[in-house]
Amino acid sequence: MKIFKTISTPIGTIAVASDGDYITNVVFGNAVSDATSGTSAILDVTVSQLSEYFEGKRKNFDLPLKFGGTEFQVRVWQELLKIPFGNTISYKELAERIGNAKACRAVG
Repeated sequence: MKIFKTISTPIGTIAVASDGDYITNVVFGNAVSDATSGTSAILDVTVSQLSEYFEGKRKNFDLPLKFGGTEFQVRVWQELLKIPFGNTISYKELAERIGNAKACRAVG
């Protein structure tokens, strides 16, 4: 069963959902359709880290994430996590990093 917690941020309300062990969703707004409002240790840590980020005290997150999507999507998301704070890469470079240089539109 998924639970979620909301946090007010400078960019609006964010809802973070967890299955108890992993963060499964982060959405802008105040609801996650397949989760119940609540709290857990992982949600508390996530809210704390997000608060530190918005206060300018954190540049990296240390949270267990569970990706839901196609194999391609998961590869893209895992590669995105490797981009250091403050850096950018092009869609072409991201496609090359996942071993599919012609997939630049798809990774975008």
